[in-house]
Amino acid sequence: MWRVHHVQCPDPAGRVVFRIERTGNVEPHKTEAVESRSVPQKASSNTHGSSEAGLKRLRITVEEGKGHCTSRMKPGDEFELCSGRLYLPPGGHACLYALHAAIPLLPAKQRLLQDGDWMKEDHQVLCPDPAGNVILRIDQME
Repeated sequence: MWRVHHVQCPDPAGRVVFRIERTGNVEPHKTEAVESRSVPQKASSNTHGSSEAGLKRLRITVEEGKGHCTSRMKPGDEFELCSGRLYLPPGGHACLYALHAAIPLLPAKQRLLQDGDWMKEDHQVLCPDPAGNVILRIDQME
């Protein structure tokens, strides 16, 4: 993180760039003993049926790149999300930073959205790297 000095909001319609600046020294904290907790038992797969029922398959496509993408993403690059798994084309790749901006939106975009919900009409997300300005488009597949 020491080399990153700027990051931008993922909304391509309202570009805001934040400057990150360290203002002091980081003080080491004392490590406190963490209370041991038991791991919950794995739920039976047949208790409530599939949690993935009704989820739409998504295609995430690089729609535009208005700068220099350090991950070399270019318009037309794409990958798919299905049942919680990312599928890249052979030889394809996805930028972790652009994906990081899209991830919070993906679970909602997989579901049936009500009329008037902004998620139903808004399909773009902007990579947080202001040098790349890569715009991803998220579409439901039939």
